[in-house]
Amino acid sequence: MYVQVHDTNAKGQFRSVVYAILEKKERTGPIVQVEVWAVVLDPREDCFAVIPWRTPGLPLGEKGSNYTVIQPDRSGWEVCSEEQLSALSEFKLVSAAGYADVVGDPVWLSRLLQNGKLPREGSGVRVRAPEDSGSWNYVLSQEDAEALLSRSNHFHDSQIRQILYRETDERSFLAVVQLDTRALGEMELCFEGVIGMNLRTQIHWQREMMSADLTVTDSLVTWVVDSTVAEMLPQSTWIQALSLKWREKE
Repeated sequence: MYVQVHDTNAKGQFRSVVYAILEKKERTGPIVQVEVWAVVLDPREDCFAVIPWRTPGLPLGEKGSNYTVIQPDRSGWEVCSEEQLSALSEFKLVSAAGYADVVGDPVWLSRLLQNGKLPREGSGVRVRAPEDSGSWNYVLSQEDAEALLSRSNHFHDSQIRQILYRETDERSFLAVVQLDTRALGEMELCFEGVIGMNLRTQIHWQREMMSADLTVTDSLVTWVVDSTVAEMLPQSTWIQALSLKWREKE
């Protein structure tokens, strides 16, 4: 599982693999309150942190931290046993699932829940990448973006063959752009956590691009055809998303 964390307390954002999902339920009279927390790795402080999906009693985005699902895959996760949950009874958890070195260590998990954050170093938790990182190249920084632009010759003379758009039950939005490129042959750009798209016919009805621009920040990926991100126009083709990965087709 891969998410975008919106930490409004620190006024910043970051992307992280989710190491565990913890669920807590409390009953107050006839009302049952449900809280869902994600264990993530905060690269800004090199520490593990517990992030609530939403701050109880407050609208999303008003205060506290929340996260948006980029990729819902939970491959390799284990479900916490009743015995392991009983060791965390003071936190009133009703379920916990995640990687074994997180949910299988109730002592460390208890310390994390008490403190909110714990250093990565010495935690005994293995740092993970998204599950499909062996078959896709993730664009995580502007340096990665510049490397892709250089390798593809800024997509000069590339053609868009097909764009596939999909939504999942986890409210994750994905668009796969299939391209024929002069520099790399057939390739795919996969935009996850799509925020918006604007698709336009190429200038003068040509299928070939003159070029494309790509920028990556902590909160957003923007890909623009035959323009620049700084000069995006209504007639430009562009895609904005939370994350981007790419691969050459064999």
